[in-house]
Amino acid sequence: MKNIVFFLEEKSAKVFLEIIVNRLKTKYDNYDTNFYFITFEGKSDLLKKYIKKIKHWNLPNSNFLIFIDEDNNKCIDLKNKIKNELQSNNLGNTIIRIACKELESFYLGDLKAVESVYNVNNLARHQNKKLYRQPDFYPDPKGRLIKLTDNNYQEVDGSRKIADYINLDLNINKSSSYNCLLKSIIKYI
Repeated sequence: MKNIVFFLEEKSAKVFLEIIVNRLKTKYDNYDTNFYFITFEGKSDLLKKYIKKIKHWNLPNSNFLIFIDEDNNKCIDLKNKIKNELQSNNLGNTIIRIACKELESFYLGDLKAVESVYNVNNLARHQNKKLYRQPDFYPDPKGRLIKLTDNNYQEVDGSRKIADYINLDLNINKSSSYNCLLKSIIKYI
């Protein structure tokens, strides 16, 4: 039995990924992998503690996936920093995935899911407009999502609801970082 351990900076990512993983396990009819979700108190807490957590993880056949928001960092710099720390501690069984800019970029990449959850009429037809074609580059995805949903989007509840509707087929979502994360999860299932 394989074990995949997610290290997450916030509860909304945990809620989202638990649902996505369960949907993927059902889709691929594969239940031979256990998934664990460890939530930290934000990015700085995760970056302080993940090395120690990995080193002290006692379950054999475990791989780790660190998932954090890019926020105001440069994606490649953040990834290289984590990668260098992992290498210097001989922890090669870890994948790093970064949401560019933040988790809400994934949701802007699938406006059909947002439309379904929040009953925003005709929202999905805007998916190919410049603003939504590459949501990973939008400077404030959370703020945009709040506006689109008439202030109804809340991080944890919204993540839970959208996870039920977001498309699980590769390269349908306009967020490249979502597709990259999805490919990594599918690889383990």
